[in-house]
Amino acid sequence: MGLLKRLTKRRDRGTDTVVDTPVETIADQLRDEALFAQARERYLARLAAEGIPEPGAWLDPKRKPATVDDIAALYAVNPSFVDMLPWTEYLPQEQAMLLEDGKSLAAFYELTPIGTEGRDPEWLRKARDALENALQDSFDELDESPWVVQFYARDETSWEDYLETLHDYVQPRAQGTAFTEMYLQQFKHHLGKV
Repeated sequence: MGLLKRLTKRRDRGTDTVVDTPVETIADQLRDEALFAQARERYLARLAAEGIPEPGAWLDPKRKPATVDDIAALYAVNPSFVDMLPWTEYLPQEQAMLLEDGKSLAAFYELTPIGTEGRDPEWLRKARDALENALQDSFDELDESPWVVQFYARDETSWEDYLETLHDYVQPRAQGTAFTEMYLQQFKHHLGKV
C-alpha cells in the first residue's frame, strides 16, 4: 500500500458525523458542557464576590493597557521633608546645619532602637531613664539661644483608631479569613505591649 493510500485511509477513519455518533454520547457531551458552564459561572461569581477580575479581563479592548509612563509612575519618589527644611549650609567645625536666619543651628541625631521584648520591667525603666537623662543633659537650659527639640512620636496611648484603620485596610478578598483574623489579633496583642 502506498503512502498516499495510507494517508487517505487514515483521514477517512476520523470523519464520523453526528449521525454516526450514538445518542447517549451526544447527551453526555451536552450534559458535560452544561456542567462546565455552571461551574464556570459559580467560579466567576466567587471571583467577583472577592473583588478579583475574571481571567482574561486584562484583554478587554475598552481598557487602555498600561504605558511605560504608567509603570514609571509606580516607582516615583515623593519629595522628602528634608527638602523643605530651612537650612542654608553645613558647618563642618560645628558639625551642624546653619538655618535660614543665619544664627540658628540644627543638629541631627539618630536614635537606634533597642530590643525591649521579653525584658525585665526594671531594665525597661533603666533604659527609659537613660534616654531621658541623655536628652536633659545634652541641652543647656539657657534663656538666650534656646534649643528646640522635635520628635516624631505618637502621644496617643490608645491604638483603637489605628487598629480600626488597619482592619478597614484589608482587601475584600482577604476579609474574614483565618490568616487575616490571626494577623489582626497578633497586631492588637503587639500594640498592647508597646
